[in-house]
Amino acid sequence: MRRIVVALAIAAALFAVGYLASPYYAFYKLEQAAKAHDRDALEDDVDFPALRDDFKAQINAALLAKTGTDPHNPLVQLGLLIVPAILDRLIDSYVTPDGVATMLTDARAPMPGNRRDPEPHGHVRFDQGYDGLGRFKVTATEDRHPDKPLTFVLARRGLFGWKLVRIELPLQQVTSD
Repeated sequence: MRRIVVALAIAAALFAVGYLASPYYAFYKLEQAAKAHDRDALEDDVDFPALRDDFKAQINAALLAKTGTDPHNPLVQLGLLIVPAILDRLIDSYVTPDGVATMLTDARAPMPGNRRDPEPHGHVRFDQGYDGLGRFKVTATEDRHPDKPLTFVLARRGLFGWKLVRIELPLQQVTSD
């Protein structure tokens, strides 16, 4: 009987460790896939439709905050009709396995104002932690641009699985670069 209790306690402890360590391992795999430019691994570990929709929402909100929403201004009304279509195409072309790999390795969003530097990027520091049991956040800061961190949000898929579902862009990166 004692052996069964010990075996169950060990099994429970291993399950808890695996459950709690799984997002750290998932992000490690994501980072390694980005460094190796492994498109298949990135496709498996990223929920691209959710990521693209979230990018569109973030950038639309940032642009609306910057330009205002005066309903009587005809230029604003025209912009509200044209900009979403342009943004959809632009975001679809940037939020790809290569784009996510760039964001993970450089800690910079691949936006038009953020072309890759020809020189090697600086050191990227990652701060990781849970944001609830089903969400895990990793904030990436590149030492040359500490004021423009990217935050990668992973969501739990099953007991041990995780997928990247959101990349929080710094507002100033969207509106000023």
